Formats: sequence, C-alpha cells, structure tokens
Amino acid sequence: MSCRRCTSLVLAVLASACSASANTPRGQEQTAAVATRGNANLIVRAEFEGEASQSAYRAVANLRPRWLQPVRGASFVFETAYARIIIDQSMRGDLEELRSLRASDVTTMRLLSPVDATTKYGGGFPGGVVEVTTRGH
Repeated sequence: MSCRRCTSLVLAVLASACSASANTPRGQEQTAAVATRGNANLIVRAEFEGEASQSAYRAVANLRPRWLQPVRGASFVFETAYARIIIDQSMRGDLEELRSLRASDVTTMRLLSPVDATTKYGGGFPGGVVEVTTRGH
C-alpha cells in the first residue's frame, strides 16, 4: 500500500471516530473505553461498566488477564513475582486485595512495570504495581 493511500485510510478512520456521538458524557466514556482497549496497561471506568457486578479482580481477569500473571525473571532474588496493589495511593498488598473491591467502585487501573514501579515507589516491586483509583478520589 502506498504511503498516500495509507495516510488517506488513517485520516478516514480518524474522521469517522471524531464524528461519533462524543457530545454526551456516555459517548465520551465509550470513546475513552475504545481508546484504552489498545492500551495494555490502562483500564478506564467505561470499560468496567460491563463488569460492574463483578469484583475488581474478576473484571481484571476479563479485561486484562495478563495483569494477574507473574512476571518471570523479575529480579535475581525472585524467579517470578506478582504485581502489588496500590489503591488511592495507599499500599494494600497483593492481587487478592482486588477481590474485596467492586469493579463499579473503580475509576481507573494502571499497570506499572517493575522498573516504573521502582522509579515511582522505590524497591520491593519485582512484579510491578497495579495502581487503582476509586470513585471520589
């Protein structure tokens, strides 16, 4: 495909996306959900709507199951390590913490790699971090 045809195709897709009903809050949430589906490290509130009756753990298992898997070779000390949970900027523990949180209470979740987690929070996160922001924060 020529560069010119590729550019035309991209512009057509963008124009179509922009003409969607994003004027309403509901339309904006749906647009945000569609935009983040391609982001393997972020889940936004609109994506949780279909999972509202589930625990946050079950929602993550459905939306981003890789987050619940161990990071292999995370460090020299640990062969495998799981992500730790931080809810509203407070360290909470392991992934099991998500079982006690309703998906409907979550605004966003972001997965940080072990390197990014160490940069932001210091050492002790060989499996990375799942940052959770709940409603009202």
